[in-house]
Amino acid sequence: DFMESNCITNSQKELIKTKAKSYISGHIVRISTEENRSQVKNKKKSVYKLKTILEKAFKLDKPRRKSKVPRAEKEKRMKDKKQKGETKKSRKKIDKRDF
Repeated sequence: DFMESNCITNSQKELIKTKAKSYISGHIVRISTEENRSQVKNKKKSVYKLKTILEKAFKLDKPRRKSKVPRAEKEKRMKDKKQKGETKKSRKKIDKRDF
């Protein structure tokens, strides 16, 4: 029963609940392996599996840093925008008053 354990903090308990929920039934973490015929080897494998699950649960993801749009890319976009505007302007009817 990991919820009554004094070894881990409340925040760690919440991380286990959310990130390792497929291994939890009630408040008990259940892990089983039947890869080997030996019970001792299976127990060792289960302990290793529990260790890796807890390491993954406690690992905090780095916050994503937004990448900055390069200046050359901004300039290119503005140039293309200007060019499209000019193309649209050239499609307008010619007004007699302009001459």
